[in-house]
Amino acid sequence: MVPLVSSHRTLAVWTRAVVLLTAALSVVVGLPWIFQRRLIYQPGTSPVQPASQMWRGGVDVLLRTDKGLALGAW
Repeated sequence: MVPLVSSHRTLAVWTRAVVLLTAALSVVVGLPWIFQRRLIYQPGTSPVQPASQMWRGGVDVLLRTDKGLALGAW
């Protein structure tokens, strides 16, 4: 027969491992969920320099969509 002390110790080790794994998983999943708004790319609203100032031969272009929206591009 297996001594009870050994099985209690094994159970305590497994319980501790499950608790630590659950806590680690909660942190890994929870932090991105809590701070998800900060993880979204928010482009700057300041004007962009002309393409010719960014690199030699750069050209600014204006693209028009079918709905008439004008999009600036390089």
